[in-house]
Amino acid sequence: MTAALPGKMQDTLDNILGASEESKNTLWQEIGKVSVELSLLRTDHQNLSAREKSTKATLADLHPSYQTHQTEITHLLERVQWLKNRAEDAEGHNSHTNLRINGLPEGTEGQDMVAFLEPRLKSLLDTQLTYFMSWRGRIMAGPPAPGRRPKPVVAKQLH
Repeated sequence: MTAALPGKMQDTLDNILGASEESKNTLWQEIGKVSVELSLLRTDHQNLSAREKSTKATLADLHPSYQTHQTEITHLLERVQWLKNRAEDAEGHNSHTNLRINGLPEGTEGQDMVAFLEPRLKSLLDTQLTYFMSWRGRIMAGPPAPGRRPKPVVAKQLH
């Protein structure tokens, strides 16, 4: 059994014990809060892990499809380039027999451009071909302003 302490010491001891008990209670409250936060973090981590696994599985499923599509896109781009080259080549072949005639005054040809141009071109080019042109016409544009050059005429040679 312990001897009783003098009054002032007992009061100090009681104050220390009270403060210690209060600190212990506050500490337990804070530990409880930390425990709740850790539990929430654990739940969030589990949810993120599940989403990561799901995303990895989806990507694994999509990867072969992606490779196939990438190969198809590359093939289609090559095909488009080939077709563009063919179209340009065809345009070149189509237009390399065109004649562009500049400076022919507007209205000189009358109603029939072929009847006007064909005999003149035959004599100018010194040819005996019976059918020289397949189509003809002026470049598409509005009538030239006064004092401006007339629109060019385009004629397609057959031979």
